[in-house]
Amino acid sequence: MRISQRFVTVTIAAAVAFSVVPAIAQAQEKDDEHHQQVREIAKEVVAEIRDMPDYGAFDWINPRLLEGGTVMLTGSVARARLKTDITGVLEKIDGVNNVINNLIVLNESRADIETRARVYNSIYRTYLSDYSPYLPGQGPMGQTDSHGGAHPIHILVSDGQVALMGWVKSEEDKQTATLATERTAGVSKVDNQLVVVPETSQ
Repeated sequence: MRISQRFVTVTIAAAVAFSVVPAIAQAQEKDDEHHQQVREIAKEVVAEIRDMPDYGAFDWINPRLLEGGTVMLTGSVARARLKTDITGVLEKIDGVNNVINNLIVLNESRADIETRARVYNSIYRTYLSDYSPYLPGQGPMGQTDSHGGAHPIHILVSDGQVALMGWVKSEEDKQTATLATERTAGVSKVDNQLVVVPETSQ
């Protein structure tokens, strides 16, 4: 019996198709697994930064996970020790092979330290008290917190100039944060980079 060339061609095409489909599926699974691993590493990096004892309202660290398990850090910190310590902490994370630490250490003058506390108090205790991560009666002037941990609004002060980083629930609150900062003694300039995130989107 003679088999037509067309039949052979179709049969070969079908065989190739059946062999390629599992390979594509396998590659997709590997790709999904890789992305999942990257997401898990990124989540752990963020968690480690947030839980650093010295990390708080006066710091802003922006981690970026690059190829090959490299973490790049940008942003500003109020204490030189935090910049030094964080590299060692992140290098211990499984999957992190290198840390590029581009953090800027802000001015640690007495004037700026006092300005940070005043701006914090103005924002979290007076103008936007509902954003405070602490219980009523606590706060920097209540001597029961050290401004540590995650905050919706971060306050970066250098030579009297203040940058506000983080999020607020409305444009009105963003403007209020600017007003609260401008009215604080020791502040010469305000750069409000807060992102508006409506409550329904949080």
